[in-house]
Amino acid sequence: MINNPAQKVVPVLSAAETRRPVLIAAFVLVAALLLEITLGAVSASAYPASLDPGSKAYFGSVVGARSGENQREALQRVEGRIGRHFDIDHVYYMWNQPIPLSQQTWDIQTGRIPFINWNAGKKGGGLVTWRAIASGSQDAWIRERADAFRAFGAPIYLTFHHEPENDLSRFGTAADYAAAFRRIVTVFRSRNVTNVAFVWTMMSWTFNSRSGRNPLSYYPGDAYVDMIGVDSYNWYPGRAGDEWRTFQDITQPAYDFSVAHGRPLMVVEYGVMEDPSTAGRKAQWFVDTLATAKRWPNLIALMYFDRTKKYRWDTDSSTASANGYRTIGVDPYLNP
Repeated sequence: MINNPAQKVVPVLSAAETRRPVLIAAFVLVAALLLEITLGAVSASAYPASLDPGSKAYFGSVVGARSGENQREALQRVEGRIGRHFDIDHVYYMWNQPIPLSQQTWDIQTGRIPFINWNAGKKGGGLVTWRAIASGSQDAWIRERADAFRAFGAPIYLTFHHEPENDLSRFGTAADYAAAFRRIVTVFRSRNVTNVAFVWTMMSWTFNSRSGRNPLSYYPGDAYVDMIGVDSYNWYPGRAGDEWRTFQDITQPAYDFSVAHGRPLMVVEYGVMEDPSTAGRKAQWFVDTLATAKRWPNLIALMYFDRTKKYRWDTDSSTASANGYRTIGVDPYLNP
């Protein structure tokens, strides 16, 4: 008996009727996911062919400006010393900078491919968390940037927040990072951006089983990643407890990961210091790095970190090192 006239009578549904809306919703969700995966897989190989050099590898750099130099002059200083243009100019930007900028236009005009490293920190201070990006709250800004990349027109590499392992305490979790990466790629694709290759960039140590890290926890998925990026450093002798390591030893796990996922590998940063006990060891490290790269058909780019940042990574830290770096730069393998 219903005493309250405002109370509605709720019909009793059969078990089949109860399940039907749930099953329909589940079917719709699965269909949507399959469609997204299918579209993502197609889009993942839709970047311009010129961003993959085929049987050779591109030679690029991050060059630090010295006293009185601007970014372009710094790059040209090193190019003048090694006697060639870089194929790739790697530059870092913060979340609120209106990329691409004039540096990338200059790159194209002077025969280089731009590589943009887009961090979730803000120029002037502050940051945007990865979870905020993944939630869609930043979609308007991402759409603006996507439209700007499409209007830029020329082939360009884009990595979102390289080395996220270093920033978990500030920006979020590994899962948040992967979700943010997917969100950016999804928005770019929805704006018909076809001139960008998306590069997922991690530290070399993360791919090493001894690290205790799982790179897959950060991985957005094959459908969202065009290329695997890795930062490979020989930390000896600057970091206490580290031993001298070859480029192959440092980078092999990342290379294996790229092969397993069917994605080209880009060495987005790599660096080596002088060994004070062995003259010429840094120069030989450069030469050995080239030899390793030639044995790895899945590797498509080497971009050196030519800066003094805490340690002397710069390529002209000695005459021998400068000569060793020039030797690899003029090799036909790095001249596609």
